Amino acid sequence: MDAIKNLIENLKERVKAAWAEQQESELFISTKEKFDALPPIAQRSILFGLLFVVVLLILWWPLSNFLDSTDFNSKFDERRQTLKELLRIERDFSSQPSVPAPPSPASMKTQFEQKLVGNGVKTSQIKDQGTLPPQNVAGANQQGYQYRLSHLTVRQATDLSYDLEHVDPSFKIAGIELIAETQDPHFYEVGIKIVNFTAKVAEAEIPGKGIVDAIKHKNKGETPKGKDDAE
Repeated sequence: MDAIKNLIENLKERVKAAWAEQQESELFISTKEKFDALPPIAQRSILFGLLFVVVLLILWWPLSNFLDSTDFNSKFDERRQTLKELLRIERDFSSQPSVPAPPSPASMKTQFEQKLVGNGVKTSQIKDQGTLPPQNVAGANQQGYQYRLSHLTVRQATDLSYDLEHVDPSFKIAGIELIAETQDPHFYEVGIKIVNFTAKVAEAEIPGKGIVDAIKHKNKGETPKGKDDAE
């Protein structure tokens, strides 16, 4: 305690000495003479201005902190509102009934073969068949199956395409190619492509977790352990 008192006393003495030294300087004396020569209104204006600057400097730190806290609170409220909207969307999404994924055309090969037989297509007329390579079309996965058949009439080709497309509501005919046969131009070699589309669902960074858990662990910079990891 005595050390603190001595420090304060030393500080006071230094301030008094510095002030006394400044009062003896030429700059201070000339400035004081100019100030004393001013009219009383000008002197009061200068004093009020200096007082205002001192008060502003004193209040600047708490005022700046207050402005920063106000800005922080507004950003916090905005993010909280955004989080509420995300939670509402998550609840609405989780309450929706799950939609079964459509079957791939390749898995319906047996039904396709039944349609071929129903339209009078023999096994010997199937020149080629197989799964189409998957493609990304406008953000959706396209999968398909194709046939190349020989010795079909235009009517057979259109009827068969209609039947193949209606094996499942998700199926669409992506293309029909007809090439007239050289032996008999009334018959054609026909290529048919049946496709469907499945939506790409973005995989969550944390499988099996909701939005709240994802945000919590993102802020913590860690990934939650599942049951298998915990064991």
